[in-house]
Amino acid sequence: MILKFQLTRKDSDEFQKFLERRLRAIGKVRSNFFLFDVLVGLPVGVAVVTFINIYLKSRNLRGLLIVLAVALILLAIALIARTRYGRKNFLNLMFLPENLIFQPQVLNASDVGLSVEIAGAENRFLWSNFQELCEDQDRIYLFIDNSQAVIIPKHSLESAEQLHWLTEKIISRNESKALEKHA
Repeated sequence: MILKFQLTRKDSDEFQKFLERRLRAIGKVRSNFFLFDVLVGLPVGVAVVTFINIYLKSRNLRGLLIVLAVALILLAIALIARTRYGRKNFLNLMFLPENLIFQPQVLNASDVGLSVEIAGAENRFLWSNFQELCEDQDRIYLFIDNSQAVIIPKHSLESAEQLHWLTEKIISRNESKALEKHA
């Protein structure tokens, strides 16, 4: 099976969203962030309670405390905005239109594996290299590990049988790996 396609920025953006959902579902990200949230939340909570106590008990410091509260709120907003802007800027630099991922691609799938050719460079994968096949409405993701995948736009498939064939290759690969583990 030979497929020809060209990925777009939308494909890249949708893959990033899919990947975030996938990693959350795996659970590793969620548990690490929970511990971080607790470590950050406790001191912030103590600081807020202390701030409120000082505000209620000290009438002569109220003006200064209001200025401090407004400054801290503005700082928090600025940090959140900086983080979001930084991430967006990073993704924009990572996925520039001239990057190889957005060049025309030729995918050649055989019984042994698949190769992906982009701008004269070729990557070859055995079916055993893939962990999982996932899909969304418009794309198929052949995951190599938890964060890297070969992305195939569904519009490049000529028939549903081709999707079924790819799925069977990944499933049979997973079944043979399971048999190897128990042998």
